[in-house]
Parts: sequence; C-alpha cells; structure tokens
Amino acid sequence: MRAAVELANAPSVWTDALRRGDPSLLAAAWTGDALAYFSQEILDYRARGLRLVSTPLSLDVLEVQLVDATHATARTREQWEDWVCTEDGEPRGTRAPHVEDAYTLVRTPEGWRVRGVEVVLLTGSFDWAPIPEALATPTPCAAVLDSEW
Repeated sequence: MRAAVELANAPSVWTDALRRGDPSLLAAAWTGDALAYFSQEILDYRARGLRLVSTPLSLDVLEVQLVDATHATARTREQWEDWVCTEDGEPRGTRAPHVEDAYTLVRTPEGWRVRGVEVVLLTGSFDWAPIPEALATPTPCAAVLDSEW
C-alpha cells in the first residue's frame, strides 16, 4: 500500500506523465475517479500547448491503514516544486505547495492503486506565480524537450 502511494508520486509516473503530457503513464498507480481527473488535467494543459514539470522535494508517509482486504487509506505530507512550461521548454509560472494528502487505495488484479486523494494545502499556493524577469540558472522547463510525445 505504501509502495502504491510512493509510485503514484514517483518521477516515472507522476512527473513523466505531466512532463510528456501523456496521462496513460498514470495508470501504473492510479485508477477510478482520481485517474480520470488527473488524466483530464494533463490533457487540458496539453491542449493549450503546456506541460508541467513537477518535482517532489519530500514525501513522508505518515500513516497507512488497511480498511479491509481490498481497501486502504494513507496519509502523507508532501513538498513539491512545480513549473508550468510551454511545449518548447519556456517557463510560464511556478509554485511550491506543501500539502497533506489523504489517499484512498483499492486492490486491483494488478496490485494496489490510488482511487482518490484529498489534498489540504499547508503552505505555499496552488496558484501559479509569474516567472522572475531574470533567472540566474536554467529552469526545469528544459526537461519537456526530452519528452517523447
């Protein structure tokens, strides 16, 4: 169950799906309404010529509980650094939310999957802040150029 939550937030699933604009990668760890919601979000950004570069700075699993043989819950505290970028790798906005998430998991024939997540913002914001005029270093947006679309 813990591994399912970690996989749902892993670079190979979450980060790559957002960076590539490819929601099919989410199916490795997500299912049901959560999969549908995040898949549509990725497609909406992609339709506008945008990609997200989302980097987990920390992910602490606070609690995992088995509800019954096929259902579980997990609670995490997570810190993220997110960039919204054009498909050409140009930065358009940034944010750094620190959240506490409550996951609902279900056992499927393929293993545990995240079926739902409730997100509570602890600090930071879900709103995109403009990019500063002068950046001293390259932004993570260059990563979208490595995507296979």
